[in-house]
Amino acid sequence: ARRGRIHAELRDPPADTGTLVRAAFPPGHLAGALTVIRAAAAGSRVAAAIEGSAGVGVLDVTVPAESPAAAVARLVAALRAELGRLSEAGAARAVVVYAPDEVRSLTDTHGPVPSLALIRAVKDEVDPEHRTAPGRLADAV
Repeated sequence: ARRGRIHAELRDPPADTGTLVRAAFPPGHLAGALTVIRAAAAGSRVAAAIEGSAGVGVLDVTVPAESPAAAVARLVAALRAELGRLSEAGAARAVVVYAPDEVRSLTDTHGPVPSLALIRAVKDEVDPEHRTAPGRLADAV
C-alpha cells in the first residue's frame, strides 16, 4: 500500500504532499544512519517519519507539508553532510524524491554527484551532440 501511495504521489502529487527524502547508505551502517536522521530532524526542528528497507540500506524520511521550507532544506543539508561521513565517498546519499515547490527552490534535489565529471566525459565521448536523454542526468548533462 505504501509503495502504491508513493508512486501515485510521484506521478501526481497532491497539494498537501510533504517532502520525501530517500537516504541510502551501506547496510552495515544502519545504526549510524538512524542516528544521523534523528539528529538532523531534531536540529532542523522538523517532525520526520522514518521507514524503508534497512536490510538494503535505504530509508525514506518523510516530513509533513506544513513544515517550514527552510527547515526542510536544513534537514536535507544536514543529512547529506552527516551521511557522507558514514562511509566512503558516494556510498551514502540523500536524494529529495518529492517536495513542495518552495522546498525544491531551496535545495538541490540530487545533491552532489561525485562522479559527475566522469559521467560528462563518457557522455561527450559516446554522444557528442547530447541527443540521447537530454537533461536526464544530474545537473542536466
